[in-house]
Amino acid sequence: MDIDLKKCNPPFLVHSDIFRTARLIRKGLIKNPKKKHILHAHISYLENIFGAENLIFPTFNYDFAKLKVFDVTNSESHVGVLTNYVLNLDDYNRTNTPIFSFAVNKKLNSLYSNTPYGKESVFDKLFNENGTIIFYGAGIDSCTYLHYVESQYGPPRYRYDKTFTGMLLADGNYSESQVSFHARPMGIELVYDWNGLEQTLIDSGAVIPLELNIFAVKARDISKLWGERISDDDLSVLSDECRPDIERRLMALGRRFVISDFEGDN
Repeated sequence: MDIDLKKCNPPFLVHSDIFRTARLIRKGLIKNPKKKHILHAHISYLENIFGAENLIFPTFNYDFAKLKVFDVTNSESHVGVLTNYVLNLDDYNRTNTPIFSFAVNKKLNSLYSNTPYGKESVFDKLFNENGTIIFYGAGIDSCTYLHYVESQYGPPRYRYDKTFTGMLLADGNYSESQVSFHARPMGIELVYDWNGLEQTLIDSGAVIPLELNIFAVKARDISKLWGERISDDDLSVLSDECRPDIERRLMALGRRFVISDFEGDN
C-alpha cells in the first residue's frame, strides 16, 4: 500500500508503538537483526515517507518533578524505545523544556517556550502551521495534544496550574529552569474518554488512514472538533467513571481547581 500524504501537512509529530508496526520494516532487515538495526529501520521508514526535515518526536521525561534536574543529553525518554533511539541521532536536537521535551530535526526550530501546552510550544507550532499528528502504531490515547486544546478552550476546570522549578543541564552548563502547565489533580482519578474522543474524529472524517496501524489527524482538526466538545460541555472529555466525582467536587467549590485544593499550602 502506497501512503498518500495529500491530506497531511508538515511538520509531523510522531507518536509511536513499534511493536504494532513491526511488519512494515521486516522486509529490509537482515536475518537476526540487532535492536539498533530494527530501530534504524523504523526511523528510515518514517523519514522516507514524511521527510526527515519534517519530523518531531516526543521525548518526555517526568523525573524533573522529583529530581529537579533535566539533562538534555542524558535524561532518557519515558515514551518509547524509538524516541530514545532518536535522541542519539545527529540529525535531531532535543528541546530544553523540562518534562515535555521533543526531538526535532535540526532543520526545524528547537527553541520553544516552557509552557508546553501554551503559546510558542511545539503544539502551538503544529496548530499554527496546520501540521499533522502521526499515530505510528500508537493509539489515540497517546495524543498529548489534547492538553493544548484544553488550554485553547479553557483553562480546564478539572486541572490546576502548577510550576516545577529546577536545574537544566545543556551543553555542559547548568542553569535554572522551570516548566508551567495545567497538572492532573493529585490524589483523585482523572481519566479521559478516549473512545469518545476518537469517535468524534472518525465521525467527522478527520482520521486519515495511512497504513495498517498507522493513521494521521491534522492538529487544527483536533483543535476544532475536541474544542467544540469542550465548549459544549467541558467535562465531556472525561470518562463516565471519573466524571461524577470531579463534577461533584467542582460544584462544591463553585470554581476551577487550584493547587491548594490538593497539595496543601502550595
